[in-house]
Amino acid sequence: MYNIYGSTTCAFCKDTKELLESKGIDYTYTDISKDSSALAMFREKGFRTVPQIFTDSGEHIGGFKDLTAHLSTP
Repeated sequence: MYNIYGSTTCAFCKDTKELLESKGIDYTYTDISKDSSALAMFREKGFRTVPQIFTDSGEHIGGFKDLTAHLSTP
């Protein structure tokens, strides 16, 4: 399970969701423009781009390209 923080206008956010769906991997998606606590966390951590992807255990994966690499690692 992955936790994705993104925005509705982000093409890489859409690509991230499609990638996980194509692999049958569950995820939660939070639109930071509609969730003030998520936006506060985003700013606190100094993130400047979306998506930002985390595992359920809290491990920060990074963005779309980082997730692609993460999923291809055996």
